[in-house]
Amino acid sequence: MAATDPTQPRPAAFPQEAAHLPQMREARRHEFLAGRAALHRAIAGLGWAPQPIPIRADRAPDLPVGICASLSHSRTLCVAVADRLETTVGLGLDLEPATPLDRGLWPTVCTRAERGWLAAQPEAERGVLAKQIFCAKEAAYKCQYALTGVLLDFDAFEITFADGKRFFATIRQPVASFTVGDRIHGRMDRVAGHIVTATRIPA
Repeated sequence: MAATDPTQPRPAAFPQEAAHLPQMREARRHEFLAGRAALHRAIAGLGWAPQPIPIRADRAPDLPVGICASLSHSRTLCVAVADRLETTVGLGLDLEPATPLDRGLWPTVCTRAERGWLAAQPEAERGVLAKQIFCAKEAAYKCQYALTGVLLDFDAFEITFADGKRFFATIRQPVASFTVGDRIHGRMDRVAGHIVTATRIPA
């Protein structure tokens, strides 16, 4: 894993990466460069030599052969995680500011069971807990996308929390090799004013 700060200056990008910069707004350029720096550091930790990571047609990073990785960023924090495909076939990472999720989004993000769970929680905590569900689903989505390349809606997963830092994302619709009831395991923490969630599918 590696973390960077998008508000700080970054080293020059590889030409293949810099080619994407002119189409980006200034804030997005900072986040993109910080993200690539974090990805380079995470992959270097596995023993890979530095190499460009351009953007694929689906907007995902074009990773080196043999690498599984995930990336997430906000305006003040960027985190990347990487592993070898021989040990990990899916990684999903998401971070979001630890602020309440807009209540108008709850029916879109949360299943009926998840909304029932939220209703049983202390009222003052429900908004941030809804954001945790959102963040967990984003991580699970990225994790399965690495294997399937399929776009899924929020209701494709149902999140249950095992304890304060562990959760399960249960698949609610079949997709590629996933069947209904399959679970993706994840972990969650709060760091630097953010909710950070990570999911992994071992080889």
